[in-house]
Amino acid sequence: MDNRVRQSGGMKRSTESVTFGDAEKAAHFVLKKLDDNLNQYSRTFPGIHSERLRYPHGENHMWAHGFWTGMSWLAYDLTGDDKYRRAAEAQLESYGQRFRMKVNGVGVNDGHELGMVYVPSCVAAFKLTGNREAREWALQAAELLRSKTTKNGMIYQHQSGRRHRTVIDTVMNLPLLHWAYEETGDERYVDVCRRHIEHVLRLNLRENGMIYHAVDLHQDSGEPINRLAGFSPGSCWSRGMAWGIYGLALHYSRSSHQESLQAATAMTAYYISRLPSDDVCCWDLYYTGEREQRDSSASAIAVCGMLELLKHMDAHAEQRPLFEQVVSRTLHSLTGDYVSVNEAGCNGVLLHGVYNLPLWAGVDECCLWGDYFYFEALVRCIKDWDRYW
Repeated sequence: MDNRVRQSGGMKRSTESVTFGDAEKAAHFVLKKLDDNLNQYSRTFPGIHSERLRYPHGENHMWAHGFWTGMSWLAYDLTGDDKYRRAAEAQLESYGQRFRMKVNGVGVNDGHELGMVYVPSCVAAFKLTGNREAREWALQAAELLRSKTTKNGMIYQHQSGRRHRTVIDTVMNLPLLHWAYEETGDERYVDVCRRHIEHVLRLNLRENGMIYHAVDLHQDSGEPINRLAGFSPGSCWSRGMAWGIYGLALHYSRSSHQESLQAATAMTAYYISRLPSDDVCCWDLYYTGEREQRDSSASAIAVCGMLELLKHMDAHAEQRPLFEQVVSRTLHSLTGDYVSVNEAGCNGVLLHGVYNLPLWAGVDECCLWGDYFYFEALVRCIKDWDRYW
């Protein structure tokens, strides 16, 4: 075992049903990369995706910046090294400042991604250290997210005219509301989660486990006006699928909502059916060819989602062995062929990620969420991890 990872007497070993023998070696590489980056970004945040395989410097104002702070919390959780706690705590004040910050006249917390921002940063801080300021900022974010609902109870991404748009990604933000309920006892938080999931299963879930990424709803009736998928109306955006698998598995873990478990299982089966030979998905599940653009970040999220899903599947479920095999094979592929071990000058962890291919932004680059969820998957395979989500 790498001596930077807590020895077995200091932590409980992983209870995941999937083992990955190279997890500790891979985690050592992530820690080394994180050490280098903490020196580079001591007073700034990295951009949310790399540019020519290097993260630019920036501020904490985007939807994915919580994953940067989350990397330090995972490192502290895994190693017990206070330098990672200090690094994460030094960033926390910026999460309070986000409530007052605007970019181009728009508040940076006006979006629907507040769970992704505040769970791996402030909720993690409170769970690991009892930080009360972090707790208050996370509760403030939860209240703001709760307020972003249509009159039918669905959280919207944005509104335009008499339309509200909701996206599958939002299910990954619901853990913030579940946590807020656990902290306050205010049932309005879980009521929003319940109603939002009901709408997702009705509007975003398609036949055979496919999903629509976005649905435009009429403001008054709540009925769908338009649906968007990914590459084409008949395709399925990979990262949206990964968010959905993980988010629905997490919702089941909090609610025991059987339809969420069934949907996550069906989505996982479809996701697996569209994987190329190395089990790392292309950016859209329409593609399966060996030369198509992969999205390693979507695969990292999907692995975490499958690990969570496997915790709740019946031990004798017919699909369980396949799901376990795909998790193992994907981790082997990501670790063997997608981490930046041999990429001189790259300061990210996971290569070949995609932010937005149609806009050609962050294509074949490192992404903060890809680095974070790859690390989370490794931590899950090393220790009995008390998740932040």
